[in-house]
Amino acid sequence: VATTGGVRGRRGRPRGKSNPSKIKKNPSTTNNNKSNNKKNKCKGKGKTGTRGKRCFVTVGTTKFEDLIRSVDSEEVRDALVRAGYTNLTLQIGRGEYEPTRVLEPGARGPSALRVLYFDLCPSLGAYMDESDLVISHAGAGSLFEALNAGRRVIAVPNPALMVNHQEELAKHLADSGFLLHADLTSIPRAVAAMETTRLSKYKPGNPAKMLKAIDAMF
Repeated sequence: VATTGGVRGRRGRPRGKSNPSKIKKNPSTTNNNKSNNKKNKCKGKGKTGTRGKRCFVTVGTTKFEDLIRSVDSEEVRDALVRAGYTNLTLQIGRGEYEPTRVLEPGARGPSALRVLYFDLCPSLGAYMDESDLVISHAGAGSLFEALNAGRRVIAVPNPALMVNHQEELAKHLADSGFLLHADLTSIPRAVAAMETTRLSKYKPGNPAKMLKAIDAMF
């Protein structure tokens, strides 16, 4: 297990790379997926581009304003830009706080982020599918949706919860090498660490069974 400045994770084993030239894509399927993604998206404030690396931040259906505040900072913005991200989408849930710092004039320029945010949406699948990185609260539903979609994930538990199973779940998944586990202050370091961390591939299983096993451990 590797821990660096509040970021927890385990390096996975190197895996063989497939040959892109041997993978045939069905143009009609690709076009249908793009069309469905557009239909399944919700209206928000701001705008993202169609090119470049994408980061998606989600709090699910909950209220986790501290996570949105933490991401809405120069430190996280700069960490994302240094890692090559050009698009940032935030799903702020039921919270009232709306991002402002990542939208300031000083945050603009040739290498700045294009930012979009919204509150709730019937499905986050389209945003998960197009993202290179997901920064998520550590709710089981959101984490497993992102992992099942094959995304690279930074899990940030909500420290305000009375019974914090989020902390236990994030720690367990990080120790298994499936994601990185960060707190509200270590997100910039987690973004940087993700660039050199080799995660283990998550194999879809029974989340309820895993949660029951975690409960038994604690």
